[in-house]
Amino acid sequence: MKDERRASDMSVPTQRLRWLLAGFVIACAGVFGRLVVLEIGYGDEYRAESTRPIERSRIVPATRGRILARDGTVLAADEPLIALALRYRYLEEPPDPHWLRTTARSRLTPRERRQPERLAAEEARLRGERAEMQRRLAELCGLSSEEWQARCGRIQVHVRELSERVNRPGNSRQADERGRADSAQENASPDDSWLSAAGRTLFKALFQANDEPPAAITVAEELQEHVVFEGLSLEAVAEIEGCPEAYPGVQIIRGSRRVYPGKSSAAHLLGYVRAAPNAAGRGGQAGVERQYDALLRGQDGAALDRLDHHGRLLATKIERDPVAGHDLVLTVDPALERSAEALLDAALSRRVSISDDRGQRTSGGAIVVIEVRNGAILAAASAPRFEPAVFADSDAAGIQRSLADPGHPLFDRTIQMALPPGSVFKTVSAIALLDSSAFDPNRPFVCQGYLNSPESQRCMIYRRYGIGHGPMTLVDALAQSCNVYFFHHAEQLGAGRLVDWGRRFGFGARAGIDLAGEVAGNLPAIEAAAPPSTSRPRRHEDAETLAIGQGSLTATPLQVVRMMAAIANGGQLVTPHVAERISLPVSDSGDSAGDSDLPDLGISAPQPIPGLDSRKLDIVREGLRRVVADSQGTGHATIALEGVSIAGKTGTAETGDGTADHAWFAGYAPADNPQVAFVVVLEHAGDAAASAGPVARRLVECLQTLGYFEQRSALSRL
Repeated sequence: MKDERRASDMSVPTQRLRWLLAGFVIACAGVFGRLVVLEIGYGDEYRAESTRPIERSRIVPATRGRILARDGTVLAADEPLIALALRYRYLEEPPDPHWLRTTARSRLTPRERRQPERLAAEEARLRGERAEMQRRLAELCGLSSEEWQARCGRIQVHVRELSERVNRPGNSRQADERGRADSAQENASPDDSWLSAAGRTLFKALFQANDEPPAAITVAEELQEHVVFEGLSLEAVAEIEGCPEAYPGVQIIRGSRRVYPGKSSAAHLLGYVRAAPNAAGRGGQAGVERQYDALLRGQDGAALDRLDHHGRLLATKIERDPVAGHDLVLTVDPALERSAEALLDAALSRRVSISDDRGQRTSGGAIVVIEVRNGAILAAASAPRFEPAVFADSDAAGIQRSLADPGHPLFDRTIQMALPPGSVFKTVSAIALLDSSAFDPNRPFVCQGYLNSPESQRCMIYRRYGIGHGPMTLVDALAQSCNVYFFHHAEQLGAGRLVDWGRRFGFGARAGIDLAGEVAGNLPAIEAAAPPSTSRPRRHEDAETLAIGQGSLTATPLQVVRMMAAIANGGQLVTPHVAERISLPVSDSGDSAGDSDLPDLGISAPQPIPGLDSRKLDIVREGLRRVVADSQGTGHATIALEGVSIAGKTGTAETGDGTADHAWFAGYAPADNPQVAFVVVLEHAGDAAASAGPVARRLVECLQTLGYFEQRSALSRL
């Protein structure tokens, strides 16, 4: 009875195996039948499809519009760029064994493939062809063998790092699975059925044969072309495209690159673009490249490439033509911009070598020149600077140098550097005093060198020589920069009136320049209606500090030059701008498409400053003129220039942290017929007259040499 039961139990798995075998045979028959049907019904069609060219859509990048200076000088433009790309397997060293064997076998007949010596000879021949092709490509690119190998090596390192990152997690999981399977086998019970043992053996045979690790995952970069060289000559292109069979794995990529002929000149104004393959998807990242990106960008086109199954290009069909971007003309004078930058660089160089005894090369400077009547930016120099091409070309080493530079060359000091303006703000304080009916600008006030105590609230002359200015009127106080005069009258006036007039002149708010990143500075929030008092509360101390441009008050060079333009032009607050007009690029025939239908830049018209009348302006202008013209003026010794009358204000602003003072000079010229306003500011340069003054004088000399005063004066007489 037991024998019959055992025989019955043994017949059950045998019967199951038979059913499984029958199912397997039926499935194979079904697959074979389907293959026969496909061959009879669709074989010719599939064979025809296999020889049909491959179609691939691609973007045809539009040419980005040029950026031009007011005199037509090209500041930024796209130039054609032809790059050479090589398939990874053709530059990899040593060659991938699997690829090498597969490629060699594809060159042999089926009979030759079974001959090991014939296959080995073909692999050696393929290696030689790769080496010879790379030698010819290096010559066509004008590179030495070492330079070529270095470029290929950098690509290979990058691809290998990607491959290692992709394969490392997968290998770990599979190793864990093998470990769990081995552990399960070791812990298997001896009472397990023979079917379980057979299942484990089958699993190991299928998935753990010879305990070999699984094949590595091939990343996409191992099958793609990589750019090895940019700037390929037309002769080299003709050689490669004329003999494609001699250059397998080589692809010619036509695109463009953004070039900046002036290198670092006007870098902060221009900004830069983000690099992208074939120039598609590039976008402005700073400056006017960012502000007017939509107009400069244009519209990309589309093309359809037809390739054979070896990747060779057969034909190209343009489905949509690209539309070039608009050209943008700036108000900038490139000659004046270069001169301003040279002046800044020289001033910074002298200061670092003389006064930077702690070795902290963190200071910089800015110069801004604008037309007083419309706010057009003629020059906006910031130092240190950067080269936009470094970012446009994705030069990793150059980008890292710019980011690590302690001088912060990416920081646009013309619109982002907010510092205490120092005595330059006395111009606004004088207007606020003149607005008070109780104030008499002609009544002298005797300056003894300090207001109440020799230890505080002093004039610079008292700090240096221990004396005061003596009797001072408002014009005298502006010309000689008498702190005590402004301390005394600000105490009576109150901080609220100073804040109110500071706000009217645009302090504490962005000037509205058409550049991204402008900061507003800081104007203390003090109620204008706060009544004066004789008990000297804290708000009086704020008023006295504010009157000389210190304390929490900060301003950018752009805000200060805007203030000076308003004094010069009769009380109109202008909107600074760098864009002058937009135009269509010149066509291939040499004709311009015209500007009639182009979008408006939307530049705001100058706005009159409420309450600022000619009486106040005349008094303040006289004080600013005497700063330079009067022998006692703070700027006379270093700024006065024969042939051009200059008006302005020096400002030595304390930092409050023990470092050297910031140096300002802001003014306009000619003093009797203002055409341009300008500002010079040097971080941590000390006395303004001694440091910023000479720079301002040479800047006006540059303006005179470039014919600004003669040309503008003649126009004003017409």
